[in-house]
Amino acid sequence: MKRIAMLILGVGVYVTTHAQMNVTLNLNHEFDGSAFALGQNFTDWDGNTVTISRAQYYLSGFEIVHDGGQSSTLPATYVLAAGNVTTYDLGAHNIAVTAAEGINFDLGVDQVANHDDPAQYSLPHPLALQNPSTHWGWNSGYRFLMLEGEVDTNNDNVPDTPFEIHVVGDQFLTDVTISNVGVVNGSDIVVDVNVNISDWLRNINLSSVGAAHGSGATETAVINNTLPQTVFTGSTPNSIDDSNLEEGMIAMDYSLPYAPTINYQFLHAKTVDLVVIDINGRTIIQAAKLAKEGRFFLNKELPTGTYFAIITGDNGVVKSTKFMVQK
Repeated sequence: MKRIAMLILGVGVYVTTHAQMNVTLNLNHEFDGSAFALGQNFTDWDGNTVTISRAQYYLSGFEIVHDGGQSSTLPATYVLAAGNVTTYDLGAHNIAVTAAEGINFDLGVDQVANHDDPAQYSLPHPLALQNPSTHWGWNSGYRFLMLEGEVDTNNDNVPDTPFEIHVVGDQFLTDVTISNVGVVNGSDIVVDVNVNISDWLRNINLSSVGAAHGSGATETAVINNTLPQTVFTGSTPNSIDDSNLEEGMIAMDYSLPYAPTINYQFLHAKTVDLVVIDINGRTIIQAAKLAKEGRFFLNKELPTGTYFAIITGDNGVVKSTKFMVQK
C-alpha cells in the first residue's frame, strides 16, 4: 500500500491509544452471479462449459477505512484465499473503529514478503509452504493467483480440455479499494466482499490457455481483469438499497449490539418466513407469515456469538445474512 510511511510514523501512539479489535473478512465467491463451487459446471465468457478445480489467490496490505475516511493498517496480515472457503480471521489489531466505511487490500504479496524464505513460516500461516505449492521460488516469489480447471472444446457441454493459470511477479501486485462495507459490533469488525471469479476469465480463450505459468500475456490479461472492481465488490449494505429490492434485502441494525434488529424487504412476496440459527446450525428463533417488509426485533435474549438470519419469501426468494450479538 502507498500509505505505509505515514502509518509507521504513528506506531508509537497507535499501540498505546487504540483498542484491540477482531477483524473478520468474508469472501463470498460466485461465478457470474451463481454461488461458486469447485468441480461445478459454469458457462464462461465464450459460452463454453467450464469447471474449476483450483481457485486460490493471495491478499495482503490490509487497511480498514473508518470514521470519516481515517485509515488503519492491519500489519503483517496475509490471506491465502480459496474459492471454497468464505471466512478468514484477520486477527486482533490495536485500532479504534466506531463506524467501518471500507477496506483496502492488495491482490498478491507485498514485495518484501514475496521474496522471503517461506520455510521460516509454519502452517497454517498463509506464507508457509503449501501443498499444492503456492510458491514459485525466491526470485519470483509467490503465485498471486491460481486458477485451474477444464473447458469444453467439442460442444458436448462436458469440460474436457485442462487449463492452468498461475500469475507470478511483483509487477502484478494490484491495489483494491472497496467502499461502503464493514459492520462494527463491539470489538468485532466484519467485512463482507463478493468475489466474482468469472470476471478474472473475461475475454480469456480457455481452450487455448494450456499451462500459463508466470507473467505472460494470459497471466497479464487475467490479473488486469481485477480492475476496475469487477472481481471484488462490496457485499454488506449499510441500509436497504432500493436497487436490490426486486430480489429481496436484509440489513442489520446494530444500534443495540446486544439485540440487533433485522430489517428486511421483499417487494414481490406476500409473506415471508424467518429462521435464526446459531453457528452450529441449531434453530434459535422461528417466525412464519410475517409481512413482506418490516423490522424484526429479537424477542429472545441471545448469548454473545455469531448467528444467521434466513428469510424465505412465499415467492421462493431466499436471503440470508450473518450477524453478531455482543453483550
